[in-house]
Amino acid sequence: MHSTTAIQEWADKIAAASRNLDTARQALQRDKQQRETSLRAKFVDWLTTTPAEQAVEDARVQLAQVQGEARKFAEQWIVIKARAQLLASPADAQRHSAQLRRAETARNRQNRVRPLLRLAETARHRLDEAADACGSASNVELLDLVTTNKAVSLMSSVSTSSAGDAVRRAGEALKALSDALPKRSEATALDVPGDLLDLVVDLTFAPAIDLLSWFNMGRLNDAERQCREARRKLAPLLERLRKLDDDTAARVAAEAEALRAIETPHLQAVAALVPAEIGVQVPTDLPSQQKLQEAMQR
Repeated sequence: MHSTTAIQEWADKIAAASRNLDTARQALQRDKQQRETSLRAKFVDWLTTTPAEQAVEDARVQLAQVQGEARKFAEQWIVIKARAQLLASPADAQRHSAQLRRAETARNRQNRVRPLLRLAETARHRLDEAADACGSASNVELLDLVTTNKAVSLMSSVSTSSAGDAVRRAGEALKALSDALPKRSEATALDVPGDLLDLVVDLTFAPAIDLLSWFNMGRLNDAERQCREARRKLAPLLERLRKLDDDTAARVAAEAEALRAIETPHLQAVAALVPAEIGVQVPTDLPSQQKLQEAMQR
């Protein structure tokens, strides 16, 4: 199926479809020239799609379809042949296998760090919301104390309830972050500094409890202060996670580039064997065997 003969057959199909299109275009030109002598024929040409015009459109569609199928086949052909060529070189095969492991390790590390960063960012956002809500509720509560206006009293009740919801969400976000962060035994896998884990245990989980405690005591000003304090304590952890995310992203890119440096010469060498009529682009990398099989089934 993926022999050199098969790739040439696709080039021949493209050439045949191109000839059919040229023939249809020549027939269309003759048809239009003949219609120039008849007003009725020109009118019909203007109002409808003539058989000659339809034949050109059909030939164009057929050529595009053959070209698309040929490119898809050629891309798979290049990957299969390039993989076989790479494996036929013991030195390159060994380098490739080792580099695949390094690239996979980098991706796994990134996949563990990035969700932690998102949780930390969510916690910071929730703390800001809770602090603002508590501050606003406190101001309305103070106004309620100095007035008998029922609308203000209702507003105070609503804002206090909203502040309670915001504090609860902040506490949940902090606990979600604390629960998701790696235990000390997992620190090596992520290259996480030990003091970062200390920060998590000491400064993240505790505020999640304290915030609700302060709010439930009805002390809005203190709850606001606790939210802002928790945000301040969270800042170093968030900054370290951002740095870790940047580092892992850079490592993923570097390992992927090193992998492409091994694969590209083989891909280019095989792509050079594809007939120019197919016009295929050189694949940027060698997909895994599973991804290749999935692509072939589509």
